[in-house]
Amino acid sequence: MHHPGHIDKAMKNKLQTNVGLENSPKNAKYTSHEVRKQILHILAKKIRKHIFDDIGDSKFSIIVDEASDEGRHEQMAIFLRFVDIEGLIQERFLNLVHVKDTTSKTLHSTICLTLTSHKFSHQNLRGQGYDAASNMCGEWKGLHALFLKDFPHAYYVHCMAHCLQLSLVATSREVDRVNEFFTKLPKVVTAITGSTKRLDELEEFQEDYYAKKLASGEIETGKALQRKSQDIVNAMRSVETTTKLLNQMRNEDWDSLLAKVTKFCQQHEINVPDLTAPHYESRRRRDGITNEHFYHFDVFNAAIDVEIEEIRARFDDKVLELLKLSSSFDPQDGYKAFNIGAICDLVEKYYPLDFSEKDLDDLKYELKHFQAYAPTHPELRNLSLVAELCHAMKIVKNRLRNKMNDDFLADNLVIFIEREIAETFNLDAILSDFNDLKERRVLLKYN
Repeated sequence: MHHPGHIDKAMKNKLQTNVGLENSPKNAKYTSHEVRKQILHILAKKIRKHIFDDIGDSKFSIIVDEASDEGRHEQMAIFLRFVDIEGLIQERFLNLVHVKDTTSKTLHSTICLTLTSHKFSHQNLRGQGYDAASNMCGEWKGLHALFLKDFPHAYYVHCMAHCLQLSLVATSREVDRVNEFFTKLPKVVTAITGSTKRLDELEEFQEDYYAKKLASGEIETGKALQRKSQDIVNAMRSVETTTKLLNQMRNEDWDSLLAKVTKFCQQHEINVPDLTAPHYESRRRRDGITNEHFYHFDVFNAAIDVEIEEIRARFDDKVLELLKLSSSFDPQDGYKAFNIGAICDLVEKYYPLDFSEKDLDDLKYELKHFQAYAPTHPELRNLSLVAELCHAMKIVKNRLRNKMNDDFLADNLVIFIEREIAETFNLDAILSDFNDLKERRVLLKYN
């Protein structure tokens, strides 16, 4: 994959070919680093204007990711998500901005200033998404609350599959014995990977082990939590069923789990403690707590209880209702889930500023026509997803950012990420803007 620096070189070559630098004044420095930065900035401005023109007065969402450079300076990459004039969902990289600190107030004001500087109306903001797994997780939570205070229809929805994963991470930290296990695990990994011989033996064992499991049908492939086909409907089902399954596991599955663990230990010659003996901690000995009681209630049940609470805390009821109503657009099975009443509830409860009473009345009739028409239309009847989930954002997080100032890096990123737009521009127009820039500087210098 090309990195943003390649764009400078390609642009430089094209400019040299098109403007004939051999005919330029001897003291001209059109190939200098400073000139290339200016030309890149002009091109980046054109791309951002193109994005602004695409969005126009439409509603949009912001997606923000953060990263620290090698100097521990915080930076935010800001993306815009919107529906273009052709009805297609687009995600466009807007800017990379430096933040002096990571308080929610600073993050909020920086994002608002960035949107304002590019002439986007805050009133059209209808969604927000942040990296809840980052070291600024708490500040992100305060940030989306600040936006909701000013713009109550800019709902925050984090990837549900990701939230489930984060709840597992939180659980592993909250339960002492689970945390102790994961604290020691890296040491085991280091001991194995530090020896080529041990690593080869492990890989050979794993290949043989999983080959046997696959052949016997004990395990299956292709069931990753964040698979690409995951849509809102599947995510909703995951949230609804996970809590039920956890409660079922807590109430019914201890004995079967204990049997599996015991069998595993016997197969690998691991000593199984006497489960009827008092637990080794002195206080537990006085209380008459056995090993089985400790592992059953203090570890197994405790971990499940924390996980259930984490899920409840991470999935806001209002957001769940928003997604549940949105799932009424599900086109699978001939629009079986299509629900006009739920869609109208979605409009009335969540987006009242976007629809007048007349709009709502018209919507009801239009939805009826759509419900009757869509299942038979050749281009509509075979759809299977409400919408693709947000594409993974691959932010440039390497040493390159430490060698550039923020504006230069942001210009490189917007040109590289949105290179399809950049390729549509005429080089003459870029040169014209560059010459205007130089003439303005000359006038300022001598005035």
